Amino acid sequence: MSVIGVLKRCQAVFKRHSFVGSVLVYSCLYGGGDIARQTIHRTPKKDYVTTARMAVVGGAGLAPCLYGWYKILDRLLSGKTMQVLVKKVVVDQLIAGSMSISIFYIS
Repeated sequence: MSVIGVLKRCQAVFKRHSFVGSVLVYSCLYGGGDIARQTIHRTPKKDYVTTARMAVVGGAGLAPCLYGWYKILDRLLSGKTMQVLVKKVVVDQLIAGSMSISIFYIS
């Protein structure tokens, strides 16, 4: 199977199971971010335990909260105009931004 075929299959699965996709994306982002941090700081030996912890924080901590939050936000502010988009960004940053930072530092 070609790479494009695999990507199309993954896209179809993530459309059907968007929560699973969200968990995987946040796990990869947080784990990858930790690897990038270690690389930038030129850590002599990679700390994969910390990387795994960061992936768990992203996937098990933030992903479920943000998944639910964006569902609520879409219900409260529906529409696709620029005005609605700006409102969503402002509300998201005021509420979910502080929630995300708190979850990150507490865990």
